[in-house]
Amino acid sequence: MDAFREPFRAALTALAHPSGLTILALVSAAAITATAIYRVWFHPLSAFPGPKRYAITDVPQDWQVHVRGTFQPRLRELHQRYGPVVRIGPDTLSVDGGVAWPQVYGHRRAGQPEFGKVAGYFGPENDISVLMAPQAAHRRQRRHLAHACSDAALAEQQGFVLKYVDLVMEKFSRSADAGEHVNVVDWLNFMTFDVIGDLAFGESFGSLGRSEYHPWVRAIVDSFYGFSLVHFIQFHPFFLPVLPLMVGTKFFRQIRKIQVMSRSKAQARIDRGETPGRRDLMSYVSRKTLQNNGKEAKAEAEHQHQHHQEQQQQQQQGMTRAEQLVVAPLLVTAGSDTTATALSGFFFLLAQHPDAMRRLQEEVRGAFASEAEVDIKSSARLPYLSACLEETMRLYPPAVVTPPRVSPGAEIEGRFVPKGTRIFVPQYVTFRNENHFTDPDSFRPERWLPATHPLHDPKYAGDNRAVFKPFSFGPRDCIGKNLAVAEMRIFAARLALRFDWELPPGQGRWMEDQRVCGAWMKGPLQVRLAHRG
Repeated sequence: MDAFREPFRAALTALAHPSGLTILALVSAAAITATAIYRVWFHPLSAFPGPKRYAITDVPQDWQVHVRGTFQPRLRELHQRYGPVVRIGPDTLSVDGGVAWPQVYGHRRAGQPEFGKVAGYFGPENDISVLMAPQAAHRRQRRHLAHACSDAALAEQQGFVLKYVDLVMEKFSRSADAGEHVNVVDWLNFMTFDVIGDLAFGESFGSLGRSEYHPWVRAIVDSFYGFSLVHFIQFHPFFLPVLPLMVGTKFFRQIRKIQVMSRSKAQARIDRGETPGRRDLMSYVSRKTLQNNGKEAKAEAEHQHQHHQEQQQQQQQGMTRAEQLVVAPLLVTAGSDTTATALSGFFFLLAQHPDAMRRLQEEVRGAFASEAEVDIKSSARLPYLSACLEETMRLYPPAVVTPPRVSPGAEIEGRFVPKGTRIFVPQYVTFRNENHFTDPDSFRPERWLPATHPLHDPKYAGDNRAVFKPFSFGPRDCIGKNLAVAEMRIFAARLALRFDWELPPGQGRWMEDQRVCGAWMKGPLQVRLAHRG
C-alpha cells in the first residue's frame, strides 16, 4: 500500500515546493494569455469592434448589467463610438435595432434557421413556455394564444380593464381630496396586476381593494433584482458560492412562493373551465383545438413545406395542460410590470413637461364630456395621447433590453456571425440614437404626429420611427401588446380628463437615477394630484 501511495506523496510534495507553484502559476498565466490573444485577434468575432477587455471576458459587462445595473449609459457610449454592432463579450454582440429588427428578429426565408432564444435564459433549458419553446411548439402555442389577443377578444376583455381603472381613479380622487401625495408606482402595480390576474387566473389579486400588495405580487416585484443576480451566476458559475450572500435567503423563499402560488392559481382556473357570460384569456387558452382561417392555413402551408404532415397535425392541437399551467403565470408577469412601468414614466414625463400636459388635457377634455365615454375605441382616436405614450416608451422603454437571441450561423450586416453567438438589442440605446431621432434625449410627443396634425413639427420628419419596437418584433414579439396599449390609453385618457398632477420636491431625478437590472429598478414616485380646475 505504501508503494502505491508514494508517487502521490511525491507529486504533492513537488506541487507544494515553490518551484512547483511557480511552474503552475506560469502555466496558468500562459493559458490565460493565450486565451486572451485568441479572443482579441483570432476569434471569429474579432472583426467586430468593441473594447478589448470585453472581448477577453464578459465578466465586466455582465457585472455592470446584472449586479450594478449601470451598463445602459455605458453601452450607449460604446455604440456612439463603434457603430451599430458592438462586441461586448467573447461570444456576445450588442446590435442596434435598426440592424437587428429586420436581420435577427424578423421573419426568415423558407429554409433559413431562426435566431432562437438563448436556452435557459428565462428558466430551465427544457422550458416549454411560449416564451422559450422551440420554433414548431412556439408557432402552435402562439397561433392558439393569438385568438385570446385578437381585436374581438380585446372587446370582450374591455370590461375588466374599465373596472380596475375605475377603482384606481377613485383611490386617486380620495388622495386628491385629502391633499396627500400618491406613490403611483405602487398603485399602478396594483391596477395592472389586478387586471391581468382577473384575465389570466379568473380572479383579481385584490390589491386595489385592500390598498396593498397581494403577497404573490409583492414576491414578484421584490424578486426582480434577485433574478438578475441569478442570471449573473448562471453565466459565471464560479460565483455560485457567494450567491446566498448576494441575494439573501428571503429571495429563495420568494421564488418558492411564486412557483407554488402560480401553479395553484393556474390549476384552479383551468379546472373551473368556461363560465357562462365570461370571456377571459384562459377561456381561449384552455380550448382543445385550434381553428385556422384560410389565410393562416395558406401561409402555414407555404412556410412549412418540409415535414408538412407532421406539423399540420401539431397545429390542429390545442395547448397541453402543462403548457397551460406555464402560460397563465407568464401572462400575469409579462402583462403587468411592463405596463405599470410605462405608465409610471408617463406620470413623470408629463409632470416634467407642463406644455405637453396642457396639450394632452386640451385634447382629452375636448373629446369627452364624461369618463363613461372613454373606452378602447374612443381613446385610440386621440393622436396626441398616443404620441405621449409612444414618446414615453421611447425614452423609458418598459423592456430596456430585448431578450437575447442566439445566432444559428448567419450574416449580420454582411459579416458572418458564428453559431452560438448571443445577440442583444438594447432598446434604450436604439431609441436614444441620434442617428434615428432628432433631439433623442428630449420629450417631444410631436415627433409622432402625422403631418396633417396642427401640432406636427417638421423638425422631426426625418426621424426613423421604424426602429421604435417597444414590444419587440417578428414572429416572437409581445403577443399581448394590443391589451397593454389599450389599458395604457384608457388609463391615460381617464387620468388627463379628471386630474392635474405635479411632482413634489425631490422627485426630479426619479428616472435618471434608476438602475437597470433586467428591469428598471423603480423607486417610489410621489405625485400630487388635484381635480381639474
